[in-house]
Amino acid sequence: MGNVISPDRGSLPGNADVVVIGAGIVGAASAFFASRAGLKTIVVERREQPGMLATAVSSECVREQWSQPHNIEMMHESLTMLERFADLVDLPGYDISLHQQGYLFLTAQAEQARRFERIVERQHHLGLTQVELLDAAEVRRRFPFVSPRVAVGRFNQRDGWLAVHEMLWGFIKGGQADVYTETTVTAIERDDRGVEAVVTNRGTIKTRRVVIAAGPFAARVAALAGVHVPLMNVRRQEVRLSRHGVCPPDAPMVVDDDTGVYWRPDGPAALLGGGEKDDQPSEPLEYVPTDWDFPAAVLDNAARLCPFWASVAEDLKADEVFINAGQYSFVADRCPIIGPTPVPGLYINAAYDGHGIMGAPAGSRLLVDLITGRVATEDNPFALDRLASGHHLDIEEEVI
Repeated sequence: MGNVISPDRGSLPGNADVVVIGAGIVGAASAFFASRAGLKTIVVERREQPGMLATAVSSECVREQWSQPHNIEMMHESLTMLERFADLVDLPGYDISLHQQGYLFLTAQAEQARRFERIVERQHHLGLTQVELLDAAEVRRRFPFVSPRVAVGRFNQRDGWLAVHEMLWGFIKGGQADVYTETTVTAIERDDRGVEAVVTNRGTIKTRRVVIAAGPFAARVAALAGVHVPLMNVRRQEVRLSRHGVCPPDAPMVVDDDTGVYWRPDGPAALLGGGEKDDQPSEPLEYVPTDWDFPAAVLDNAARLCPFWASVAEDLKADEVFINAGQYSFVADRCPIIGPTPVPGLYINAAYDGHGIMGAPAGSRLLVDLITGRVATEDNPFALDRLASGHHLDIEEEVI
């Protein structure tokens, strides 16, 4: 079982087979699979606890419904792992509160019907035969809260959401990697063989393998080893409502495909977000500012295709509204970077475009298979060098 070790509880080990930088969900999953592969694995995290940056402000959702084939394959594998998570981490009875109430994508634009058809056809071709294309009448029959403006929908019952805190700690408890908190990486040392050591404010760890799983800070950490990662970060905000009964408790995750706004039940209350298209890429931020105009805007946009949100907004109290923000990190083709860098022994697992929760299991399994040689480098679609060579994967549509 992995442990979380703060500065007053113990000093850093002098060496490791693998050092993972970052203890968010991607770092925790990377460390889990590395330790399960028999590698002595250490995680270093500069904050006081694991999962305090992007993971803490996640919408906690998981879905198979993608349009890019490699993403479909990865997310399908991840969801399969999450459905048997207790077995995966060998913690009998461990519960990540997986709610498979589905993902429902909607559009009010009749001209988008053919696009929805093409997406579902591709998904069926790639094995997601349970994804449904719903005409307007069927959408409203099955989801009566939807506006008559809706032209078409697509739905997958298997999609849903979970409790990311439990998922994160399941990976930590189920693995053999220790997490050292309040530990900031200041240098990655190299010699003629590649990576040699990780230098931190608490000491140096000798290692020949380093995994960068630092979310929005991944490019900055890679630069310590002289590696350029063309990572972009944008702010994304979410609103959690504490009032009970504001939306149907059995509703799926509902996405307005025209605007990007989404909502879902959050226990007895609700979560809303999306629709932010104007934020420009920025440097990675420790604390992402919020905009208190956002809750009103997202509620107004949610009411466009689900009118009941207008009545919710009318008498909502300020103390019932909680807003937080994080950063989506992505590269040009909006697919992750997984695998080796030009520096021997330096690996990266990042750029999930806000979908690290759902991508972490399969993406981290792939990463460790690349490290151990179980998967050949040429068989990895998410390699960093695809970006420099211009061999981008099909552009993934930006939907939550």
